[in-house]
Amino acid sequence: MVFLNPLIGVAVGAASGALGGALADFGINDAFMKEVSGKIDAGSAALFLLIKNMTADKVLREIQDAGGVVLKTSLDDSKEQKLRDALAKAAASPPEMPPAT
Repeated sequence: MVFLNPLIGVAVGAASGALGGALADFGINDAFMKEVSGKIDAGSAALFLLIKNMTADKVLREIQDAGGVVLKTSLDDSKEQKLRDALAKAAASPPEMPPAT
């Protein structure tokens, strides 16, 4: 996921089985998740943008020009804040490392 305004970036692989569940927790509707999953081929990735104002249209155009597919949905203010809070918490926690072998 890449979040604009402010710019905060987190990469997410499309193969993650937790993707749908994670998005549902923040109010992303089921139909949109199915549309996204239908557009992602095995071995490819998804990029999610949280855009507060539409000046980001240039960014979306660049993504399309590079061959990306742009799908849009929206969140109400409370769901957006819940998502932002979860991302801030995740960014503050160091990732767990697997045990050394």
